[in-house]
Amino acid sequence: MNTQVTDTNVRPISVPGWLGTIIIALVPLLNVAVLLYWSFSRRADPNRRNFSRAGLIVIAAVVVIVVSVLWYLVLSIDPNERIKAFLMME
Repeated sequence: MNTQVTDTNVRPISVPGWLGTIIIALVPLLNVAVLLYWSFSRRADPNRRNFSRAGLIVIAAVVVIVVSVLWYLVLSIDPNERIKAFLMME
Protein backbone atom coordinates (compact mmCIF):
# COMPACT_ATOMS: atom_id res chain seq x y z
CA MET A 1 0.00 0.00 0.00
CA ASN A 2 1.34 3.40 -0.96
CA THR A 3 0.93 5.99 1.76
CA GLN A 4 1.82 9.63 1.45
CA VAL A 5 2.85 11.84 4.30
CA THR A 6 1.38 15.30 3.92
CA ASP A 7 2.57 18.37 5.73
CA THR A 8 -0.41 20.01 7.39
CA ASN A 9 1.63 23.09 8.28
CA VAL A 10 1.67 24.38 4.70
CA ARG A 11 0.14 27.82 4.58
CA PRO A 12 -1.56 29.09 1.44
CA ILE A 13 0.36 31.55 -0.70
CA SER A 14 -0.98 35.10 -0.42
CA VAL A 15 -2.14 37.17 -3.38
CA PRO A 16 1.07 39.28 -3.39
CA GLY A 17 3.04 36.03 -3.26
CA TRP A 18 1.22 34.72 -6.33
CA LEU A 19 1.66 38.06 -8.13
CA GLY A 20 5.40 37.88 -7.51
CA THR A 21 5.47 34.29 -8.71
CA ILE A 22 3.63 35.17 -11.92
CA ILE A 23 5.81 38.24 -12.58
CA ILE A 24 8.96 36.14 -12.17
CA ALA A 25 7.44 33.51 -14.48
CA LEU A 26 6.98 36.18 -17.17
CA VAL A 27 10.66 37.25 -17.31
CA PRO A 28 12.43 35.34 -20.13
CA LEU A 29 15.33 33.05 -19.15
CA LEU A 30 14.99 33.97 -15.48
CA ASN A 31 11.67 32.14 -15.46
CA VAL A 32 13.22 28.83 -16.54
CA ALA A 33 15.94 29.01 -13.89
CA VAL A 34 13.54 29.94 -11.08
CA LEU A 35 10.90 27.43 -12.19
CA LEU A 36 13.53 24.68 -12.24
CA TYR A 37 14.65 25.66 -8.74
CA TRP A 38 11.11 25.71 -7.37
CA SER A 39 10.22 22.46 -9.15
CA PHE A 40 13.04 20.41 -7.68
CA SER A 41 13.66 22.13 -4.35
CA ARG A 42 12.53 20.31 -1.23
CA ARG A 43 12.24 23.64 0.61
CA ALA A 44 9.84 25.20 -1.90
CA ASP A 45 6.17 25.55 -1.05
CA PRO A 46 4.21 22.58 -2.51
CA ASN A 47 1.75 24.92 -4.24
CA ARG A 48 4.56 26.87 -5.87
CA ARG A 49 6.33 23.59 -6.72
CA ASN A 50 3.27 22.30 -8.60
CA PHE A 51 2.79 25.66 -10.32
CA SER A 52 6.44 25.57 -11.42
CA ARG A 53 6.15 22.05 -12.77
CA ALA A 54 3.06 23.03 -14.76
CA GLY A 55 4.87 26.12 -16.05
CA LEU A 56 7.81 24.04 -17.23
CA ILE A 57 5.45 21.67 -19.05
CA VAL A 58 3.79 24.63 -20.80
CA ILE A 59 7.17 26.12 -21.76
CA ALA A 60 8.32 22.76 -23.16
CA ALA A 61 5.11 22.39 -25.17
CA VAL A 62 5.45 25.90 -26.62
CA VAL A 63 9.09 25.27 -27.56
CA VAL A 64 8.14 22.03 -29.34
CA ILE A 65 5.32 23.76 -31.25
CA VAL A 66 7.49 26.74 -32.28
CA VAL A 67 10.37 24.51 -33.40
CA SER A 68 7.94 22.32 -35.37
CA VAL A 69 6.38 25.30 -37.15
CA LEU A 70 9.76 26.83 -37.97
CA TRP A 71 11.06 23.47 -39.18
CA TYR A 72 8.01 23.12 -41.47
CA LEU A 73 8.45 26.66 -42.81
CA VAL A 74 12.14 26.15 -43.53
CA LEU A 75 11.53 22.85 -45.29
CA SER A 76 8.64 24.28 -47.33
CA ILE A 77 10.82 26.96 -48.94
CA ASP A 78 11.99 26.02 -52.41
CA PRO A 79 15.16 28.02 -53.13
CA ASN A 80 14.84 27.49 -56.90
CA GLU A 81 11.42 29.13 -56.96
CA ARG A 82 12.74 32.09 -54.97
CA ILE A 83 15.64 32.55 -57.39
CA LYS A 84 13.33 32.33 -60.42
CA ALA A 85 10.96 34.87 -58.91
CA PHE A 86 13.86 37.21 -58.17
CA LEU A 87 15.27 36.92 -61.69
CA MET A 88 11.85 37.51 -63.26
CA MET A 89 11.57 40.84 -61.43
CA GLU A 90 14.51 42.33 -63.33
